[in-house]
Amino acid sequence: MIEVIPAIDQVADHDQRRVVDALGALREDYKTERAELLRLQNEKLAEENATQKANRAMREKLIGRLSWVSFLWLIFTAVIILLLSFGCGRLSDVVATAFITTSLATVLGLWAIGLRYFFPSDNSPK
Repeated sequence: MIEVIPAIDQVADHDQRRVVDALGALREDYKTERAELLRLQNEKLAEENATQKANRAMREKLIGRLSWVSFLWLIFTAVIILLLSFGCGRLSDVVATAFITTSLATVLGLWAIGLRYFFPSDNSPK
């Protein structure tokens, strides 16, 4: 029996077609995987965006409340100082100084705590 040996050109063309087909399949798999990855990344970013919007709304609400608390606290302190200055009450100088100092320190501390919460640094412990 005589065995027919295909020509080298035919073998090369056949192998080349197989390689091209395999590369085409790999390219399609890559496109599919890439599209899935991009879809998942978009979903993750959409969730992060929604969370950041909610955080911003909450922070805006809380900063308003913090402003009112600070404002009312300082008004209360000013009223007490005015009453003391017109003689409607009597506090020693040491007590009045302590009252003014601690009121100011409390308001500034309240803002420091609030600002650290509203604008956390990246390297702060969580």
